[in-house]
Amino acid sequence: MTVASKLSADAGPNRGYSLTEVVVAAALIGLLFLGFTPIFNLARRAMVGNEAKTALKSLSESVTTRIDGNLREARRVYVRRITNWPANSPATVVDDYSAFVDLTGCPPAISGSQMHTRASTETVGNVLFFAKQLPPLQVVTGSTTTAVGVLVFYYYYVSISPGGRAFGNGLERHLYEWKSVPYLEWGQLTRIADAGIQAAVIEALRLQGGWRAYDVSQPLLDNAFYNLTGGGTLTVDPGHHIQRAAVTPLTTGINGRTLSGFSISVSPNTADLPGGTFKYVVPTTTFGTNWVGNSPSGFEVTNNGQNKSRGATLLRVRLVLLAQGPFDPFITREGVIASTVQDVW
Repeated sequence: MTVASKLSADAGPNRGYSLTEVVVAAALIGLLFLGFTPIFNLARRAMVGNEAKTALKSLSESVTTRIDGNLREARRVYVRRITNWPANSPATVVDDYSAFVDLTGCPPAISGSQMHTRASTETVGNVLFFAKQLPPLQVVTGSTTTAVGVLVFYYYYVSISPGGRAFGNGLERHLYEWKSVPYLEWGQLTRIADAGIQAAVIEALRLQGGWRAYDVSQPLLDNAFYNLTGGGTLTVDPGHHIQRAAVTPLTTGINGRTLSGFSISVSPNTADLPGGTFKYVVPTTTFGTNWVGNSPSGFEVTNNGQNKSRGATLLRVRLVLLAQGPFDPFITREGVIASTVQDVW
């Protein structure tokens, strides 16, 4: 056998694929890919949808538990106008309380935010404003220790997210918690029986710096705040803006608004969402119709009005969240707080 014929025979097992074989293989791989793509997409949608449901449940429970915990320690809950009208007036009132808190640099409340009277003294709205009782401050003057009550204000409201995503015809929005610096209880300071100890306590707190006093008995906020002035005296501070300690977005999710391909928002009004895609109506049918702009959105506060003698009253807070992602329709979650509170104004 010649050398050439031997090389030809040895090359047989290492022969490459023909063009026809390559084309057929590519076609088969393409068909398999086309067949598995819908299955992959369905699996991904299901996976992301389940993750969104879990995230909404966790976020809703976290936010409502946080608000409920603060409400349970509320010293005063404001559900109606707190300026230029008499306490317990059944007249229709509209107020969002923003004029009384320092919102400098904070996201603004959505247009139309308010509390208003729905029937008699019953009020509804999409803001929540109250003062929470903190542990008393122990002030030592000489050999005397005096306990002074401390309050902190909370203001919950909804704001449109700048540059946020569209949810139907509505824009992404989130619930914010505005928290004040601590304030002293004016009544406890003025009820110190010994005038000398009273002046010493006020002077000691003034020298610490940063303290102001709030008169819980005042039905209006216009003249309810006092500065601690020299000589152990208290001077009214008309038009005082409640000072901010922090403002916190509560519904933005983990590391921003997007989680694994889906985004979360407080629900826009149902009218701004595609028909037939939303489980929870916003606002509820019993929530009244006196709304403009983007309000009320999925944050609803209802006071049942049973506060004529400053007794207990039921405050209902409803939070509706929704998630948008590679699934249809929106995934939604409703959280409701029914909290019995005292001293409602």
